[in-house]
Amino acid sequence: MTINEKQMYPSIQAKIWGSLGQITDLLDVVLDSFIKTSATGGLGSIKAEVMADTAVALASGNVKLVSNKVIGRMCKIIDKTCLSPTPTLEQHLMWDDIAILARYMLMLSFNNSLDVAAHLPYLFHVVTLLVATGPLSLRASTHGLVINIIHSLCTCSQLSFSEETKQVLRLSLTEFSLPKFYLLFGISKVKSAAVIAFRSSYRDRSFSPGSYERETFALSSLETVTEALLEIMEVRQIIV
Repeated sequence: MTINEKQMYPSIQAKIWGSLGQITDLLDVVLDSFIKTSATGGLGSIKAEVMADTAVALASGNVKLVSNKVIGRMCKIIDKTCLSPTPTLEQHLMWDDIAILARYMLMLSFNNSLDVAAHLPYLFHVVTLLVATGPLSLRASTHGLVINIIHSLCTCSQLSFSEETKQVLRLSLTEFSLPKFYLLFGISKVKSAAVIAFRSSYRDRSFSPGSYERETFALSSLETVTEALLEIMEVRQIIV
């Protein structure tokens, strides 16, 4: 019904998934169902995008628990790839699940539904592993995730920062939006990363495996991205 009933979509999200998100014992089962449904459609499909959006409704009932489970699943899946390593993550059998969860994380990154204060090291760890990886829309999604994480730190009413930290966060937000970082994230040829990330829905060509142009990504580029993320972590003085 969530996927097929367009007219009832807002009510289903608010009345059903928002309520189910408050039932702790069901969350693992529900998330399993979401991910399996997304996988049957594939990255960029209607099923995958609707389920990612529905995860936000689920989180509205329990942000801390849902965000913890989604981020935890992503970290566990990425860890498992080392058991059967491949030259790139895209070639791994678990790539579809990784890419789908990356979209979930992007959707949850709005309105701080990722609980960034509690998960910042894990979120940045995932970013360093996914930066400039996958089709164009997913690369734009990874960039958008970073922008939203920093924005959440800047605007979250539950957090208090020193003036120095606020200044660094604002500068970082501006810096990650510059052409230099578009290049580092493998999206140098797009005008707007946000447009590309959300143009994705419903089997956009930029999601098709093997049909996208990979931009060269040097180890020095990863170093630059990592240093920028570390700077945010080092200067933050969060009081919850």
